[in-house]
Amino acid sequence: MVQSSGMKKQPRVIVGVTSGIAAFKTVELVRRLKRAGMAVRVIVSPYTFKMVAGEDLAKASGHKVYGKLFEANFDYKKVLKTRVVDHIKLADEADLIVVVPATANTMAKLAYGLADNFLTTTVLAATCPVLVCPSMNVNMWQHPAVKNNVKRLKDLGYLILGPAEGRLACGWQGKGRLENIVAVVKEVDRLLNASQRLKGKKVLVTYGATREPIDRVRAITNPSSGKMGAAVAETLYRRGAEVSVFRAENAVEPRYRMKQATFVEARDLDRLISREITKFDICFQVAAVGDFMPKTTYPGKLDSAKPLKLTLTPGQKIVTKIKRLAPKIKLIAFKAEYGLNPREMAAVGKVKLKQTRAYAVAVNDVSRPDRGFGTETNELVVVLKSGKIKKIPLAGKNEVAEKLVDMVL
Repeated sequence: MVQSSGMKKQPRVIVGVTSGIAAFKTVELVRRLKRAGMAVRVIVSPYTFKMVAGEDLAKASGHKVYGKLFEANFDYKKVLKTRVVDHIKLADEADLIVVVPATANTMAKLAYGLADNFLTTTVLAATCPVLVCPSMNVNMWQHPAVKNNVKRLKDLGYLILGPAEGRLACGWQGKGRLENIVAVVKEVDRLLNASQRLKGKKVLVTYGATREPIDRVRAITNPSSGKMGAAVAETLYRRGAEVSVFRAENAVEPRYRMKQATFVEARDLDRLISREITKFDICFQVAAVGDFMPKTTYPGKLDSAKPLKLTLTPGQKIVTKIKRLAPKIKLIAFKAEYGLNPREMAAVGKVKLKQTRAYAVAVNDVSRPDRGFGTETNELVVVLKSGKIKKIPLAGKNEVAEKLVDMVL
């Protein structure tokens, strides 16, 4: 249980209860979480009290139950004076949020960032892990819109547990039952422990595409959006690491607040790494550094009506110098390849592993339209220093990042 995880403070868990028929089970869930040593706050969505008594939830948690964004005596002047907003305060303090049971309606709201009640507003403001436990009729669960929302939630970094299969309250048989309460408690405990795994570790993540100028207007670059690197950085943050990001100027920003520096050209990234790398325990080198750069950068803007002969020179292999500069750092390198099968990707990874002295090399095939540069999904072949070769199957980049971090750290 959480007490043995090394967390110095009592872990704070928000139980978000929606108006599904399984809501009555959450009283027992709150009791079990409390017995496991967690400080529990309960937030309900509208109509939840049709399914479970608010008094029972308050008694089980030992605290008031939150549900109204605006209480009868709400005074905005008090908020401006105190700078305390309940749903923001709860979101800031939470180590984990578990939405249980999660109805199709609430899942749709979370999937599209709607914040129309106390629960959805709190979840949207939170930076901690959010566990979603669906519960609904089997036909609702199998509806394409719900399936699409589940996929979208996973892509956004939400964690999904269940539903289980069995006889449903509506009389149907099939998938849609709320996952067993004991299983929910175990998953909450596992996630809280995971959130402390990298506590005290300083981790650098580099990502995005370098841009090498031809003239003052044009440049050689690649389609990397930085989404994979951002997903890795966010996963590390949720594992408790102190994360710093070196990202391309036009790459996506990480969702959470972390130290950032930006680069444009490979030499900018090289300077950053040369200056800062010894400060870190772990480095994920996800940046898509150009393999070639123009030998000459022309002043101004070249006349497009005139033919141009462009001479390219090999780019810097920044990743190969990381272990020279910081011999003790744990390096995880990325390698983009085109049109290779898994066996060929593994062979490329082995060569890269030797060249960089990395702990692991993650190889991906960017020739496919559903993975790699600019997409929402990815697939990796990971070559480990131990000689093991592992595959992370096609999934959303957040899910791939979770699996990669757990695999190499």
